[in-house]
Amino acid sequence: MKKRTIILAAFHFILMGACVMFSFGFSMEAFDQPDYQPSTIEGYVSGLANILMQPESSLWDSSLPDALEWSLCLANSLLWGLVLALAFGYVIHPARKTG
Repeated sequence: MKKRTIILAAFHFILMGACVMFSFGFSMEAFDQPDYQPSTIEGYVSGLANILMQPESSLWDSSLPDALEWSLCLANSLLWGLVLALAFGYVIHPARKTG
């Protein structure tokens, strides 16, 4: 279970980072064009980034030290990894055995 948790946490961290970077990159075009309309993909990526950053984003404060912010980010990914590993271990895996 520990290995699965770490793998899922790493996957979450990479996916969250990619979504945040793509969302930031997409929104940079808005600085050049005042009448910029965001695309559908930009909306989906931004929404996914917001979901993946929960519950960390509710604790995020710009006045926190960088080390604490990164610690929160890693703890958030570990929490997601643990919850997903528990879901796979106790819900999905037993369903495969009975089905």
